[in-house]
Amino acid sequence: MTKHARPATHPATHPATRPATRAAKLHQQALNCLTIAMKEEAHSAELIDEALKLAKRSRELSEVE
Repeated sequence: MTKHARPATHPATHPATRPATRAAKLHQQALNCLTIAMKEEAHSAELIDEALKLAKRSRELSEVE
């Protein structure tokens, strides 16, 4: 039975890629909020506010790179 060497850190969790990965996830969540806001009039204002917060944080993390 052969053992395979595992990398010390997974590429997605490597410290240098964490902000970019997190920024991409936040960006996608912001888009999801806007999509739902288009369908749900009752909560659209809250969802748009949340999308703006997520997009702002995504931009901040993108600038870290």
